[in-house]
Amino acid sequence: MKDIIYPINAFGSERFKIGITEEKNLNERIKSLQTGCPDELLLINKFKTKYATVIEKNLHRVFMNKKTHGEWFLMSNVDIILFK
Repeated sequence: MKDIIYPINAFGSERFKIGITEEKNLNERIKSLQTGCPDELLLINKFKTKYATVIEKNLHRVFMNKKTHGEWFLMSNVDIILFK
């Protein structure tokens, strides 16, 4: 089974969420996150892979020093290039 790994940006900020979900649930996941967020959320990119959980954990570890809360990180444009 392949899941989606994605970065989402809180529009107008340097806050990004790195997460995973099943491909069929991506839109619902974004809607769910939007409910609890006062900023508009923008999907930056998405990647389908059978290694989504491993990749997500590695990305969380790489950006550990930029973690703000949960799976949210303060990231620069240079950091985001990794997702494009």
